[in-house]
Amino acid sequence: MTRNIDAYNLYLKGRHFLNQRTRTAILRSIECFEQAACEDCDYVLPYAGLAEAYIFLGSVGYAKRIPGRPWTKRNRLHCKLFEVTKTPQRPIWR
Repeated sequence: MTRNIDAYNLYLKGRHFLNQRTRTAILRSIECFEQAACEDCDYVLPYAGLAEAYIFLGSVGYAKRIPGRPWTKRNRLHCKLFEVTKTPQRPIWR
């Protein structure tokens, strides 16, 4: 939950792009989620959206064309979710 309307709107925009499921839209969703996380670093939904976007990129083969090791980024996002929520997230093994 956030009280920052800009963070919330960026999160919704990210979800919109994520649901389109194209490489370009997924990359745009990542940008939106990252901006939302910068607006409110305690708002957990953008971190979950980022993790989901990176999982999707890897599952359909788009991650091979993305610089910066998306799987490592995804695992760091899950650590951030745990740090913010203090609730263990489902582990992801890869």
